[in-house]
Amino acid sequence: MKLMPSRCNEIAQVVQQVYTEAGLDIQQRKPGVIPLYELIGAYPLRIAALSNLTYQTALKFLSIETGHILESDQEDRKLSGFLYVYEFANLFYGCILVEKEEPIARQRFSAAHELGHYLLHCLPQLQAMTSTTRSLILAETFAGEDETDAEKPSVEISAGTALPKPTRLPMLIEQMELEADQFAAELLMPAIACSELVQKHRRKFGTRPAVLAGRLAPEFLVSRMAMERRLAELDLPDCHDAATL
Repeated sequence: MKLMPSRCNEIAQVVQQVYTEAGLDIQQRKPGVIPLYELIGAYPLRIAALSNLTYQTALKFLSIETGHILESDQEDRKLSGFLYVYEFANLFYGCILVEKEEPIARQRFSAAHELGHYLLHCLPQLQAMTSTTRSLILAETFAGEDETDAEKPSVEISAGTALPKPTRLPMLIEQMELEADQFAAELLMPAIACSELVQKHRRKFGTRPAVLAGRLAPEFLVSRMAMERRLAELDLPDCHDAATL
């Protein structure tokens, strides 16, 4: 399954808006580690890394942080990402949780992925709900990066803090995941910055995508595989496999 070019353009516009909200210009972004926490901080969101992130440890943490009594009969399971969004005083606040024991690059991608869900999926869904008290939980067994597990994330929607059985969003989960991954890649590996680094490194290391990805990944603090996918997606003229030259 692939995203339509029109949807990719919409996601790119949302990413640009995130930079703008944080007082940054994505078009002037130099290569280097993206200030992810500064970008997330432009919204009413809290981010935290928990050891042994599971469904129940996430609910316990959030109950203490928010003062909401969060309960669910969902089976406890290991998670990479968790997003809770709730309405208060006509604003949608949220909390992004990631697994503390995972590599930093993975934690960052997970956090960016959940920010994508917040902006692309959660806010539109919550704004469309008619209940006077609106909240949403999205718990993921994976964040999309370097993942082969076929298990899908579960999404729960409720009109209050007593969470019911998972409710299906009016969108395919697979499409939501692709969109959140696309958002995270755009956010953490801006096209202009990637192009600049490819031009810098290709003279010394050649134009093979796998080699360039290995050089660029640490500079953006992402995984090599995420970087390789990003370069393939951008199809930069200075970045091609030797077999295609």
